[in-house]
Amino acid sequence: MLAVTGYDNISLSSLGRISLTSVDSDSQDLGRGSARLLLHLMRNPEGKFARQIKILPRLIVRASSEVPPRSL
Repeated sequence: MLAVTGYDNISLSSLGRISLTSVDSDSQDLGRGSARLLLHLMRNPEGKFARQIKILPRLIVRASSEVPPRSL
């Protein structure tokens, strides 16, 4: 058995003959966090700055990683 997983959960992931399990990250959250970081850096160009932006991914399980039924 082979399990296959993609990343970014693009719309084509669910359209194939065997739909692809995928990791989904919220691109809007990533964009908002990046914009806030950029604005802070623009307002404080000389200041020291350390910040982490955490984006929690979701696993979208589809047929490419499901366990097939046992045949007798």
